[in-house]
Amino acid sequence: MNDSPLARIREQYEARQTERHEDIDIWPDGALIARVGIIGPDDTEGARGGMRSLRAFFDEDENAPPPSPADMADVIAAATRGLYYREGDGEPVALPSEDGLPVRLDAAFGQVIGVPDIATPRQAVFTAFTEGEPPQVNVMGLSRAAIEITGWLATDADAESAVSGH
Repeated sequence: MNDSPLARIREQYEARQTERHEDIDIWPDGALIARVGIIGPDDTEGARGGMRSLRAFFDEDENAPPPSPADMADVIAAATRGLYYREGDGEPVALPSEDGLPVRLDAAFGQVIGVPDIATPRQAVFTAFTEGEPPQVNVMGLSRAAIEITGWLATDADAESAVSGH
């Protein structure tokens, strides 16, 4: 094994090129799981403000307003690469779309759950977190997921870098 600085840097670079994801339960007992990944340049619409708002919350910036449900929904939607559920053995299984890829939090999610009027990723997230009678968005569940995602994104780089893709 070569312990040269260049060999270590190359090894670290190669390790970073693998898919990086985390599975986060959206519904209890793995009934719906969001597989989240780094938010890249193509996924930043709406997420940048949400990430800043959540980072201010983490940093306890007393001048920053609390993250809004819309901010949290945007971060969840942007980070979600696919929706999964857990089989009896505990392994996640992708919810397949018509093209065979995992369903994301967008209009395809609405089709899967029988709510065809979902038009935006934010609406899909709000729908995923809606429960009770009368139906309402579970803001605490939404907040838990957004904070978990933001914390995970920030473990390897600051959140702003994770959002910008740099």
